[in-house]
Amino acid sequence: MSKRILVLGPTGTQGFPVCTELTKKGFQVRAFELAGNPKIPVLEAMGIEVVNGDLLDIEDLKKAMEGMWGLFFLPVIPSSDDPSREIQVGKNVIQAAEEAGIEYMVHTSVDRAGEHETFVRWGEDFWPGYYGYWKGKSAVVDLVKACKILHWTILKPAYMMDCFIPPKAWGMYPDLKKGIVASARTPETTIPSFCGDDMGTLVAKVFEDFGSFEHKEIPLASDVITMDKAGAAIAKATGKNIKVAYQTREELIANGGNASVIDAQEWDIVNGYRADVEQTRALGVKLSTFEEWCVRHKDDFDIE
Repeated sequence: MSKRILVLGPTGTQGFPVCTELTKKGFQVRAFELAGNPKIPVLEAMGIEVVNGDLLDIEDLKKAMEGMWGLFFLPVIPSSDDPSREIQVGKNVIQAAEEAGIEYMVHTSVDRAGEHETFVRWGEDFWPGYYGYWKGKSAVVDLVKACKILHWTILKPAYMMDCFIPPKAWGMYPDLKKGIVASARTPETTIPSFCGDDMGTLVAKVFEDFGSFEHKEIPLASDVITMDKAGAAIAKATGKNIKVAYQTREELIANGGNASVIDAQEWDIVNGYRADVEQTRALGVKLSTFEEWCVRHKDDFDIE
């Protein structure tokens, strides 16, 4: 019998490619998802067992983990002002995994999680919409590192390229529908980036060769972009006229921008991700440039 892996967040940016790649590699995948998600039939058509449940219900998690060898743990619930839900999910998942005897766990977090106290402006003057995000991510990383699961790996992707396509793009770049990439970043701001497709490939590799990855925190980046580079790549892939607009916080909010997203963009200017592309390449998986990712997802952009 093939090794059985439970995937949390199996219909999202990272979880769906993880399900796809694990299945291709011959793993037996069980997906944990809320009932009614429209992507469930797609998973089932791939031969994946789907169990319904809530990450905030530890009994649901315990039941889903019965008989599982491995676990892909994506928190799913993002932190904003209040990280308590994400931290509770972390506690639930780890307790359930320990009790179920999970042997191998891959947790995906974010580049620089755990470094928050070194950030410029950390403390009372920190961006309010981003404070809880880092507290939540860092707390869950600490929970994983302290857990009783024998074999674990923490993958820490930098900025996700997938933020430029729906559903994330609708909140992060609301003007992209009109062909405008609007941001509080500066033209000089560089952004190490990764994508969900490559996460699927990497997670499959980790589960195939856990000895090379276990008990490590691994930052991930496959390309470094600027807003101008992003706009040009999107335009080239889609054939649409794309304009890059550098705007103030007030301008972005007036155009429907989200304050927490703007906080994150201003954080990029002052602090920023630090994952290294060459170090990620050394992990031995094929990585996508931003331009390659745009071409692959050209039909997923929502641009008039």
